[in-house]
Amino acid sequence: GYEALIMAKTGVMFEKRQLTDRPGPAFTSSPYASFGAAQAAVQGIIAALIERLTSGRGQVVETSLVLGLGAMDPYNWFYEQVLHKYPD
Repeated sequence: GYEALIMAKTGVMFEKRQLTDRPGPAFTSSPYASFGAAQAAVQGIIAALIERLTSGRGQVVETSLVLGLGAMDPYNWFYEQVLHKYPD
């Protein structure tokens, strides 16, 4: 689907550049965005079911690949922030 596009547009492929022997971005075959979105969806569904049990009202559950990617890759985000602040 859209996994590679999401990873390219959010800069993850650039962050993973150290995985390749050549200059430029790297593609990882692990679907991080899909894993994160699925995990967020499950957590949202469970929260909605608990809310339904307590209040009797249904809930709307939404997630996205971009939010899922952010949840699954905080280390590389932090790593890039430190590299920009302290390049040496």
